[in-house]
Amino acid sequence: MQLKEYQANALDYFDRWREALATARVQSDTVIASLRQVGAAIPDDIPNYPKTAWQQLAQSGGVAPSAGEYVSRTDTAGRPIPHICFKVPTGGGKTLLAAAALERLNRQTGLTLWITPTRAIYEQTKAALKNREHPYRQMLERASGGRVKLLEKDDLFTAADVANYLCVMLLMLPATNRQRGREFLRMFRDSGRYPTLFPDSDDVLGDGRLLQQYPDLERTSEQGTVKHSLFNVFKMLRPVVVLDEAHKAYGARKRESNEEFVRSVNRLDPRMVIELSATPNRGISNLLVDISGVELKTEEMIKLPVQVESFTGAE
Repeated sequence: MQLKEYQANALDYFDRWREALATARVQSDTVIASLRQVGAAIPDDIPNYPKTAWQQLAQSGGVAPSAGEYVSRTDTAGRPIPHICFKVPTGGGKTLLAAAALERLNRQTGLTLWITPTRAIYEQTKAALKNREHPYRQMLERASGGRVKLLEKDDLFTAADVANYLCVMLLMLPATNRQRGREFLRMFRDSGRYPTLFPDSDDVLGDGRLLQQYPDLERTSEQGTVKHSLFNVFKMLRPVVVLDEAHKAYGARKRESNEEFVRSVNRLDPRMVIELSATPNRGISNLLVDISGVELKTEEMIKLPVQVESFTGAE
């Protein structure tokens, strides 16, 4: 599938961000190891390699000129979460950019959570990703070497699946939002549906080993056993999260609701968050790319007449 020029440019920005991110992480790990070796304190900004990478890119014009100050995120284990947003007007191919960005990650195995805001978009995305002839599916096939496993929330999968396939799980937006209580949604329940991803029931030391590796897993009580829940599976697998139509997640009138959704995603312990939005929330999303309606019109992506006005001094 031939990308439009603005789509190719957006992915070039994404590639430069990934390269800067990798370099900043190596530098951060090196400094932290050196400081620990001499018993010195680690300054708060050193582990935040995503912010370092972003600031370096911003100095060289590697992020959208309209981007504001970098917004940092951390998961419940205290790790920084790299997260960026593609601002794409309606009709600009947000789903295409999401699939192409996943292809650029070159992940052959592991878990990706693809979160959609509505049932209609969910079904459209599922139909595209299930179809092996569709360009979106073909992008994932190329990335994984032809080993893609498409999942929905209630589908069972094993440790072997995640180790040998690029597993892509589709979720509806409300499924990740915990505003209505932890036990309201099945993914937070102790279901016992994923035995290969947890210690055997007769392994008395299994929970201890698991908590040593993943200290922020949810437990049945403060000192209870580790929940065998889909939520804990996510935390252990540290998925890449694609958030389609992110403004629907971060567009609530109450700031507290938007912040709660941010925390809901952060609790999944994602290794990366890729947002796509026509109207991103500037206080939440890091705007890597800002595609304009003019760019879409140039590529004949907008069929209706478009009137563009310039307001001097507008913010």
